[in-house]
Amino acid sequence: MKLITSIFILTLMGCYSSLIGTSVPPYPDGIVSKYGKCIGKSLGKGRLCDYAVGELRQEDEKPYALTVKKQIGRSGNRAIWEITDQIDWPEEPDNTFLSMGICLQNGVFDDTIVALVEVTEKRWFKAKSWAQKVDLKTGKFFDISPDGVECENEGWGL
Repeated sequence: MKLITSIFILTLMGCYSSLIGTSVPPYPDGIVSKYGKCIGKSLGKGRLCDYAVGELRQEDEKPYALTVKKQIGRSGNRAIWEITDQIDWPEEPDNTFLSMGICLQNGVFDDTIVALVEVTEKRWFKAKSWAQKVDLKTGKFFDISPDGVECENEGWGL
């Protein structure tokens, strides 16, 4: 029984292995990235979208990882990225979602922030319990306090 359990755990770990250092697209078989946000303002006009944050998922599944990607080239109109960091997708309690790249920290816009926010009818969602920021020198995520973090409700006023 222990052998079967070990094989099952290793199989699951293999499905969600790290892609740090990998150039994408193409993504490994069965893995896709359906959503992401360019980091623009923090880098300045000449470096728009040098870095982006995005998600990884199995086909037709919920996201399992959050990534930082550095643009390393282009193929026609498509960016080619190197994944510089990957962390587990946070648990999303009811009435929350992960907001990327449209946040304020203590009233100052910062497109390097991703945060778990609580859905309300207000223009700005407050970060609930989890927030990360991208270090643009290293291409890595680091923890920040969710206190003082708000992310824009892109559907507000519609």
